[in-house]
Amino acid sequence: MRWPRDAPRLRFSVLMSSGVSLGVTRTRCAIVGALLIAGASSCRGPVLEPGGPVIDLHTHCMSDTCTVDGVEASLGGQLTVAALSLEHYAIASTLGDPLPDELRFVLDSNAVHASLAARSDQVLFFASLDCLHEVPASDPGWTARCLADADAWLEAGAKGFKDHAGKSWDGSGEDVALWVGAYNRLAGWCDVDAGDPTPNRACQAQATARMPLDEPAWRELVRGLVETRAVPLVTHAVDWREADTRCGRSGSVGPCFTQAADALVDFATWAERELSVEARRRIVVAHLGFLDKDEARLTAVLEAGLTVDLTQTALASSGCLLRDLVAAYPEQVVLGTDVEVGAACMPRHYEAWLWGLLGDADRRERYPDTCRGTMEPVGAGLLDELACDVEVRDDAARLVLYDNAARLLGWQP
Repeated sequence: MRWPRDAPRLRFSVLMSSGVSLGVTRTRCAIVGALLIAGASSCRGPVLEPGGPVIDLHTHCMSDTCTVDGVEASLGGQLTVAALSLEHYAIASTLGDPLPDELRFVLDSNAVHASLAARSDQVLFFASLDCLHEVPASDPGWTARCLADADAWLEAGAKGFKDHAGKSWDGSGEDVALWVGAYNRLAGWCDVDAGDPTPNRACQAQATARMPLDEPAWRELVRGLVETRAVPLVTHAVDWREADTRCGRSGSVGPCFTQAADALVDFATWAERELSVEARRRIVVAHLGFLDKDEARLTAVLEAGLTVDLTQTALASSGCLLRDLVAAYPEQVVLGTDVEVGAACMPRHYEAWLWGLLGDADRRERYPDTCRGTMEPVGAGLLDELACDVEVRDDAARLVLYDNAARLLGWQP
């Protein structure tokens, strides 16, 4: 039986970290290396053709020396990746903040990603809008300028766009990575002492600071992208739950996770009211919105019709929990790995990801030498319609690995 529409449908309160039982359910297809071999005799209505196509909607080039080799060597040559520009971090240069040497690549990130896409049909260029680092959001002409940027990049070959609307913490500890703070500084919505060593952290923690997704101008920009121009937007709308940063929103100050997550839910409510079904699907919430332990907010976002990508390792490798998500929202989940394009570890990395999605339900497998070191994904058994006592569609695997992303890109009706 499918999960009832009027009952709680997601079981996110217990994650992989608290232990997952090892099931014995076997998939009806075998995963050999990085390829799914879908044999008609063993698969009930083959979900994927041998070496079938896969789209990863969340990758980056983190230097000016990326190659397409890793992409073309992965999944038997059937992998397509969306390479997401990070040029919005050039806002640091606009504000006069020094960029560490390892981050200076962001100054030409659009050009680097566009160049990658020009070298291979398997790489799709997602641009960062120049307005995000050049124009104060308080400028009355901000939305119009952003949409003009979008038109220019679409003409140059971009297939979609990337933002960091909720980026308010970073594991590197670099203040320049706190994009929400920089956005507010450029707009003039805070006061920071000259010489403050962490101006972005200081700015975003003031009550006068704003969350981008709350702003009418930002919402009109989103409308112009996903509705009028019918292109996808991958949005880093929320940051890590355990982050120590604080953010202002609507005159109050609280943990950035809570402020950004609430802003995302309010934004999703606006989108449900204002945008078409297809336009809402084109809004891809990166990293699952870091809402893997927040059933209420995640359900609100999905019920509003937005899409989520799986660049949140805990849920993406959590077996039956991931299966619950796909069973409830089969057309709103896409693959995303956050891997660096061109890395030699890419083929092994995708082997691990395929096991997390397609491997035997609740069975853990160990994959050393991935792009995240050793990974131990737990299978969601998406090729087995009845694993975990939760029924999934017979095309669930193909939806997550290809069809959902292809639809956002306009490749399918």
